[in-house]
Amino acid sequence: MKNNPAPAMQDDLKKTNGVYQYKCPVQECPGTYIGMTTMRLSKRSSCHVQEGTIKMHCLQNHNFKTTREHIVKNVTIIVRAPDSRRFDMPKRIYDPPYIKYGFIAIEHGGEALLQCVVCMKSLSNAAMTPSLLKRHLETNQADKKDRDQSYFQRLGENVKRQSMDKTGQIYQKGAGIVKASYEVALLVAKNMKAHTIAESLIMPAAKILVSQVIGEEAVAKLESVSVSNNTVQRRIKEMSVDIADQVFEGVKSSKYGFASQLNESTDVTNCSELLVYVRFMQSNAAKTELLLSQDLSSTTTGKDIFNVLDNFFKQNELVGFTTDGAPSMLSRKSGFQAHVKAVAPKATAVHCFIHRFALCAKVLPPKLLSCLNRVIRIVNFV
Repeated sequence: MKNNPAPAMQDDLKKTNGVYQYKCPVQECPGTYIGMTTMRLSKRSSCHVQEGTIKMHCLQNHNFKTTREHIVKNVTIIVRAPDSRRFDMPKRIYDPPYIKYGFIAIEHGGEALLQCVVCMKSLSNAAMTPSLLKRHLETNQADKKDRDQSYFQRLGENVKRQSMDKTGQIYQKGAGIVKASYEVALLVAKNMKAHTIAESLIMPAAKILVSQVIGEEAVAKLESVSVSNNTVQRRIKEMSVDIADQVFEGVKSSKYGFASQLNESTDVTNCSELLVYVRFMQSNAAKTELLLSQDLSSTTTGKDIFNVLDNFFKQNELVGFTTDGAPSMLSRKSGFQAHVKAVAPKATAVHCFIHRFALCAKVLPPKLLSCLNRVIRIVNFV
């Protein structure tokens, strides 16, 4: 018949146990609904004509009453399963009109759940359908089923103020205070100042500026920001751990492996320090990051240096490493290079060119050395 759906669509309408998607055909409308049904899609489409999100969307946003033919034309099957027991149900998304049934969205374990603003009962993600919410309202709060939407919105605002998850105002306010504390700690670390400067100078200065420019009410809000000596120290340590984790994840996700550059030296206090840089590919670009800066408390043999990086080399693919020419690094039997070759035989060892140039400069003739020093001064000046 002329008005019948196409044969392919007719086949889809007869299918059961499917996840389907409705896309609003109105131009520039982002409205999308994803649902799951164990009945035939044709019967499920008829249910949407009677009630549900699709019907409410068409009425509230486009002011027209949907029909079965309209839904069938704009619905597609996304996934099918042999039976309902093998279904991996997609997560539902909270729709703001659900507040008229007395429900707001909360978050638990990264999943959107529902909470009744009257009885405070939480419902699972699977219950996020208008029919189930309406039944809960009529069954458990029958005396409030005729209340208007503004009543439930007021109750919802009160619940959100008390909510401790990410959607609550308590969490959002606390998150801003904690973020401000981290920003101050980062500023102290970047300028290499004493941790006490935040409490003794930054906070008093901020209070003076705020009181003069904004008012005394804003000064009270600064009192809740913790910038004590211990807090700044803890924040800096937490940020350094987070940066190290990001570097580790970048190395692990690099599809071409990574290369390292390391050097061990002794400072004026006779303390041996090991510096290790890594280079890896991230977002189609080469990235170089500091991997670690660690004290070597005992000896500085090739085995001691390798022990610091042993686990990291075993967990990630090393393709090359650069060191100076010290025997502890390049010795074929007991040096760092020998130990690395044992776990990463394909890794390429490179003697640092800068160290080579430094060695060459020590035996240059006086005229060439004078010329080299002049070039160095010019480069440093520029």
